[in-house]
Amino acid sequence: MASPMKGEINTDLEFAYGSGQLDPVKAANPGLVYDANETDYINFLCGEGYSKKKLQLITGDANNSCSADTNGTVWALNYPSFAVSTKYKVSVTRNFTRTVTNVGTPASTY
Repeated sequence: MASPMKGEINTDLEFAYGSGQLDPVKAANPGLVYDANETDYINFLCGEGYSKKKLQLITGDANNSCSADTNGTVWALNYPSFAVSTKYKVSVTRNFTRTVTNVGTPASTY
C-alpha cells in the first residue's frame, strides 16, 4: 500500500529515492551503463507535461515539440531509478524494464 514517507518512520528518507551518490573514481570505469539518448529524455519530458516553450528552453532547439508519438512515461526512461505515482493507500503493481550495456571487462559479474 502506498503512503507518504515520514522522517520519523523512514530514517533514510533523503536517500530513499533517486539513483544514489556519485563516486568520481568509480565513474571513470562504470562497468554497466544505462543507454539513454536525447530523444529518450525529450520523450520523458513530454510525458511529464512540459510545454513546447519549456522543452525548447531546456533542449536549446526551437524545433522540439511534443506529440502523441513523443509522450514518454517516467517508468519508460532507461534510467537507474524507478518512480510510479499512486493514490494514498492504493496497492500498485508495476513492471520496470531497464537495459544495461557492459562497458567493463567482458567476463564481468555484477
